[in-house]
Amino acid sequence: MLSIEKLLKVDPELEKLPLEEIEKARLKLYELGQLIFDDWLENGGGSKYPTRVLHKLKESNKIKI
Repeated sequence: MLSIEKLLKVDPELEKLPLEEIEKARLKLYELGQLIFDDWLENGGGSKYPTRVLHKLKESNKIKI
């Protein structure tokens, strides 16, 4: 998990917020990332290429999970 110090280094504007708000936002971002990952797994993984390119490529170009 990212430390508060690293978050503040990425976005110094966060210093204006209380520490509790920063921690809550960090937790929500991780929860969102977990939801996205779970959805990705449920839908059979992803591709190495953008969707618009896939129709021109063979099945072997998909990532195996």
